[in-house]
Amino acid sequence: MKRVCVTGAGGYIGSWVVKLLLSKGYMVHGTVRDPCDETKNGHLKKLENAEERLHLFKADLLDFESLCAAFVDCSGVIHVASPVLLLAASGNHVPNPEEGRSGGDTMENIRRPYTDVRDLSEAILQLYENPESSGRYICSAYSFRAKEFVAKLESLFPGYNYPKFFTEKSGFNPLNSKKLLKLGWTYRLIEETIVDTIKNYEESGLLEKGKPFPSTIRF
Repeated sequence: MKRVCVTGAGGYIGSWVVKLLLSKGYMVHGTVRDPCDETKNGHLKKLENAEERLHLFKADLLDFESLCAAFVDCSGVIHVASPVLLLAASGNHVPNPEEGRSGGDTMENIRRPYTDVRDLSEAILQLYENPESSGRYICSAYSFRAKEFVAKLESLFPGYNYPKFFTEKSGFNPLNSKKLLKLGWTYRLIEETIVDTIKNYEESGLLEKGKPFPSTIRF
């Protein structure tokens, strides 16, 4: 059976990568800071096939010996963790319309990249399994200014308190994922990502389902 190590397995992206690997039949070694911390890592143990094929290792990225223990018998490593704080260049969730507001119903009209975390995880695994992959790959499915994206949110989920005015401000330039697309990577429609995200927030209690104004979408 294929065996792979995922660093930062308890993180947002790492968790999705672990979930995908387990669904594909991999044995997974996941590095976390504390395997006994149920608050941070309990969700991993609840994943399908985790009991049989997921082994969590206590590891520090700056501790060579702890990493070596996690790598034993693995055919490869998917390095998701980082010992330093990174600002993601590619979004993996629906952003908060509150973010960037300059007051009241006004928001900065910044351009941002968007990628569904499920598509990102599939891209990571695709690159891992493809012997022709090399170098760096940009994983960005869409690029929208805040005003465009809020309009999509409002069309799909009316009734929440969205920004009404937008001030112009420069943001990310559109990112190019052609290199990844040439390897066969595909991604979901942005509408599917939005619907799945909002429904998840409603089911989790982060949003008051069916409540009209003045409920506000918070992320």
